[in-house]
Amino acid sequence: MKKILVVFISSILLLLASIITPSANEVEASTQWGKVDFKENMLGKVKVLKDTYQYSIERKKLKKGKKLKKGNEYGVYSYSKNHGGIYEIGKNRYVKKSSAIKYYKASLQMINDAKGYGIVKGDVTWQYNRYVGTKPDVGAKVFLIPDNLNPKNFAQRDLEYYSSTGSIPKDSNLFFAKASGIGRYEINDVPAGRYYIVIKSKDTTGDPNRENYVKDILKPRLGKAYDYFELFNLRGFNNYDWSILEIKKDRTIDYSHDFGYTYI
Repeated sequence: MKKILVVFISSILLLLASIITPSANEVEASTQWGKVDFKENMLGKVKVLKDTYQYSIERKKLKKGKKLKKGNEYGVYSYSKNHGGIYEIGKNRYVKKSSAIKYYKASLQMINDAKGYGIVKGDVTWQYNRYVGTKPDVGAKVFLIPDNLNPKNFAQRDLEYYSSTGSIPKDSNLFFAKASGIGRYEINDVPAGRYYIVIKSKDTTGDPNRENYVKDILKPRLGKAYDYFELFNLRGFNNYDWSILEIKKDRTIDYSHDFGYTYI
């Protein structure tokens, strides 16, 4: 009887452990980078070259905290030019920019891997007439532009190529695709985050007098290259659609659009 009771209790404990313990997919993804467990939202790390101090901010002033020992490494979440330059290494925890530390910028690949990836796909169509009905918008252009894109990080020429032809600059998290012969597109391995999607129709025209609401969004992200984007995709009778997408890890977003009847 005692053995049966022990086996029963053990079974219950194992069952509870399987329920309570998170699966591998539920645990926050991280990558070991030297002594730092690199996680989402980190921009890089600092290595302490000689003993220095940690600081907090109180009433807009730095307050000295505990000593940071030589050889230690800390993940960096943000940088501010205030106070002579400070790196955020935790909640209200900072280290001052100095010869006592060295900053290492994380690669885009590391940042993307920590966030995880998703997929965007859909069908682009238009209406030929009331008899033929829906047809694929073959060759429609699909642009995917990250909300945090900083044009200062890229050569203007590279952003101009992207804006006009879809040629993607290296390390940009910009994406481009064309609708296939059946009007379908798919963009894989999109780092999780907020994006703007713009679809430019190949088979229909639009009202040249329509309000261009997307200008205020794309110009700060494409810089001077925005003029190329507008010329090749938005101006005149170009017909287009745009929206905001939130890409999530291991998720697929189905974003389809029908342009309806052509304007002319």
